[in-house]
Amino acid sequence: MEKKACIAMVPCPGQGHLIPLVEFAKRLLHQNNNNNLHVTFLIPTLGPPTPSVKSILNSLPPNMDFNILPHVNIEDLPQNTHPATQMTLTVTRSLPFLHQALGSLHHNTHLVALVFDIFSIDALDFAKEFNLLSYVFYASGALTLSFMLSFPKLDESVSSEFIEPTKIVNVPGSVMPFQAKDLVDLILYERSGETYRSFLSVS
Repeated sequence: MEKKACIAMVPCPGQGHLIPLVEFAKRLLHQNNNNNLHVTFLIPTLGPPTPSVKSILNSLPPNMDFNILPHVNIEDLPQNTHPATQMTLTVTRSLPFLHQALGSLHHNTHLVALVFDIFSIDALDFAKEFNLLSYVFYASGALTLSFMLSFPKLDESVSSEFIEPTKIVNVPGSVMPFQAKDLVDLILYERSGETYRSFLSVS
């Protein structure tokens, strides 16, 4: 009997990132009549799931399951490290566990695709290794996505350590230009700092 196609989904830590991906998976399964598709969530984490996350995971439909990856430690980071950097590094430090989990899925199921959160972008290399279709799940606004895609070009246009808050930034798709201070606060950080570099890398 042919195995169901399996899709692995990798959220970054945080209930606010898990819930949209779970709802997307439910819609995807519904559109495929739930018969020939299975979704497994591979979840990087800093510790045990909260009661609310447990409730979400324990109420998944029968053709969805989850694997909470072993906890990683980011206590070596400065206390003021931006949450986006913490999320990205949690995924980065979980990569050996993620690779092992994907290898197991690849061996035991008909794994066909990998869907990952924007802060889980490091998982892309594993999609190539296991010859999987790969998709970035991005649940924020289109203008924010457009800015992120154009951010590397903005970075190349700056020679100083900081982006001037009044610098005019043209975001493709926007009806008007912005000043840098009107965009995400991450771009006003020190350009050689971990937070800025992490955001630039994701972009």
